Amino acid sequence: MTYPITIGSVLHENSPYTLRNQRLLPEGLRSLMGASSSRSPAPYLSPRARAQELTRAPSLRAALRRTLHPPEKEGAAKAGLPPAPLRIFVLGARAESSLPSHVLAQLSHLFPSIPLHLVFIGPEAYIPAPAPTRSTFSSSPSPSPSSSSAADDAASASSSVYGVPSHTRIEHDGRLTVTSLRCNYSDVHDVLGPFDPYQDVFFAFSPGFGFPDEADPTKTQLETNWSSTVKSLLETKCALFCTGFSPADIERDVVALDQAEGIAGEFDWLVTPGENVFGSEKWEVAEFDPRVAVKTNWGVWGIRCVLLSLCASSSSTSAAAESRSLVPASQRQAVRGPGRPAGGGGCVALQQALHRASHRFCISRERAREYEKVTAAIQGSTRGASERRARERREGVRAPVRGI
Repeated sequence: MTYPITIGSVLHENSPYTLRNQRLLPEGLRSLMGASSSRSPAPYLSPRARAQELTRAPSLRAALRRTLHPPEKEGAAKAGLPPAPLRIFVLGARAESSLPSHVLAQLSHLFPSIPLHLVFIGPEAYIPAPAPTRSTFSSSPSPSPSSSSAADDAASASSSVYGVPSHTRIEHDGRLTVTSLRCNYSDVHDVLGPFDPYQDVFFAFSPGFGFPDEADPTKTQLETNWSSTVKSLLETKCALFCTGFSPADIERDVVALDQAEGIAGEFDWLVTPGENVFGSEKWEVAEFDPRVAVKTNWGVWGIRCVLLSLCASSSSTSAAAESRSLVPASQRQAVRGPGRPAGGGGCVALQQALHRASHRFCISRERAREYEKVTAAIQGSTRGASERRARERREGVRAPVRGI
């Protein structure tokens, strides 16, 4: 249940990740999760009331959330047109692509007003075996070559649509369509386009950006296997939400994002790295080390491409990229290996990394300062007028005293 509920918790209008608890950053609030509204707060409100209204309003005027929660009286509904489905792409899909239908149907219960198209993409994506045919019967104990390749033929039966082995099924009375594509994302990027930030969103469950590459341990997975995929996602201007199985795993991915060439400084944080409210509570043995226990989808974070209209010059772009980084410059060193810094450390280093990351990512001072800057900017819009009125009142009181 942690997979569909994690997706729903990020996209739902009653999401637990808000600006109040410092998980939703102002840039994500403005550019993705909260599109600018034509209605501004009333000018007679106090600065604190204006800040509170701006904090409450974004969930109602958000881009993806407006698509998932359309108004009752909308132009398309009046015309009798069916709503366009929202596509949810799950990259690097593995076990989550084999979830039963009643589990994935939880997304339709969370968003009953719009059809959903869930697309699992990955070399290990699950494609169900073909149904046994009754036209042939063999009493031989060893299968024939034709029967051994039946699964491959069925997997590629629908490959004419996407050009890769795929399988599509329709669930929940047509409100949920589930498609599995057994391939790399780069193979179907052009086929799935064009993309719309209002109708498309990407998820990657424990992608392992910061893990060392098997062929070249000096580089991370983000610099080799995931490099072209992440760059293509940033070009779509769509949101990318990722999870991690521990604080150390999230810290590894954040460090890799800040160091990858062509990716560092090219994205804005939408949801800051931190604990996933609907992460799994079950401890499981890690695949990379049986001595390590992890929790599936322990944390979640999200990014999106930088809007070019926000960049004034190259110098300001580099300064903005430096300020967007969640990792201090003094601590930007590659983390090699699952949970241990370069140079060893063993299980003790893993425990220390988990302890540091759990305090650094949940509520950090840097995000608190950024939230204070946004609040100060909102208050500064009315500060000049308030000071001018206060000066006039003071002068109006003192004028009769000087005349006497």
